Amino acid sequence: MMRRVVQTAWGLAMIGGGLSACGPGPGFQDAEVQRLETALCDKAAACGCFDADSVDIERVCGEWPPDHAYFRAPNDTRLTFDPDCIDPWMAWVEDLTCTAASWPRYAEICPLYYGTRDEGMECFAADPMMSHCAQGLSCILGICLDPQHIAFGDHLQLCDLGNTCYGERVECYGGLCLRLPLAGEPCLGGFSCADSAICERGTCQPLPRPGEPCRDGQCHPQARCEIDSSTPQSDVCVPLAAVGEPCRGHSECLSGNCPAGRCEHPAGPGDPCSSQLPCGPDLRCIDFQCEVTSVDGRPISSVCELE
Repeated sequence: MMRRVVQTAWGLAMIGGGLSACGPGPGFQDAEVQRLETALCDKAAACGCFDADSVDIERVCGEWPPDHAYFRAPNDTRLTFDPDCIDPWMAWVEDLTCTAASWPRYAEICPLYYGTRDEGMECFAADPMMSHCAQGLSCILGICLDPQHIAFGDHLQLCDLGNTCYGERVECYGGLCLRLPLAGEPCLGGFSCADSAICERGTCQPLPRPGEPCRDGQCHPQARCEIDSSTPQSDVCVPLAAVGEPCRGHSECLSGNCPAGRCEHPAGPGDPCSSQLPCGPDLRCIDFQCEVTSVDGRPISSVCELE
């Protein structure tokens, strides 16, 4: 997965594998930044993101000035600090939980440091915390734009922050959300197709359905390839088993769950999980419990995994 642009938010709390320093300092700007850094620092510590045996959390969360430059005044003195952006980021930190941390959208981002470049002008921004664009604008694909007046995430729209798309069967390619092509359509980027197809010679070809020969060991998402090692030509796609039907492994079930010889429903949000008890769609196993992976199309992660 591509590196998330919002990793700079976590950068304020992590550096070199440990929590970054935060604590009181001179000046209004330092005090405001310290307030934000301390909040995230404490949140991470409370979630057990750091090894208490090897990290002096009280010391690390109490030092100032910080040894990174994410929220300190940038070297470019032409940028202006915006104290009104502290509270929106503080609200984001307060909403984080130990198992769920949703990424902001461009329309929700408030750069702490802004410049003077007008809408439509070129810009460079390594992170959403600072921008050479004027206040209220964001640097998106190298251009100063007003995110409040842009539609993000659907087919032929710009990708949202973190290369995120929200439409059905849509993925981010080169900053633009594009719908994955179906069988008979040209492959996207020369290799990508929807789950029900495979790219061959530049065109998406349908994956075989139950009863049809496997295509390079692949079948339609609702089928699997039954391999006959004695005669590879006879490998055939067979239907995935429904709940209650016999199975010999997770890959043989539509539910993806074969705990004891018969397909069962997958574990749901908050349910226990393990390598032998997989979670259902759009869930993943975190600390032996199924957690959601997105909210309204926005990817989420645990606080300790923000980077």
